[in-house]
Amino acid sequence: MTSRIAGEGRYAKLEREQRWVLDAVPAGTTNEKTITDDYLVGTRLRLRKIQSDDESIFKLCQKVRVDEGDPEWVKITNFYISFDEYNQLLLLPSSRIVKTRRDFFHIDVVYAIDQFNGRHAALILAEMELSESAQSHETPEFARSVVTRDNRYSGGWLAFASDEELLQLVE
Repeated sequence: MTSRIAGEGRYAKLEREQRWVLDAVPAGTTNEKTITDDYLVGTRLRLRKIQSDDESIFKLCQKVRVDEGDPEWVKITNFYISFDEYNQLLLLPSSRIVKTRRDFFHIDVVYAIDQFNGRHAALILAEMELSESAQSHETPEFARSVVTRDNRYSGGWLAFASDEELLQLVE
């Protein structure tokens, strides 16, 4: 019998992201879309709905950290699901984050700018994907500080954070 391990196998992709906190959304962003993430309680699974002017995309995702204490590196497995499957999975207990994502091109780098909504509304993050061998980027001038390795800025933590914990992030 072969045992399979979460985050391993041919469908899991190694993902490396670098993140920064911003005070404001920079001017000149493009490709606005709304992302609704539902983190399923007691799992490493996330339901995602991506809405733009012309389409809605539904995904189920599993994120497994390479090092449990470091959110920079994850093994991610995504698959697309139907609207009906999405709605069925929404019946499971979860915690939600809604954000507006925009692309921002700055000095030959593409950043995803996430402006959070609801109880996360005071938070704005920039992130970019890095290859395995790439050097980390310096903090761009439009960002306040780097938070790549701070677990409190990962989606799973943010989804379940208390109002007091969220308030500490934006003070």
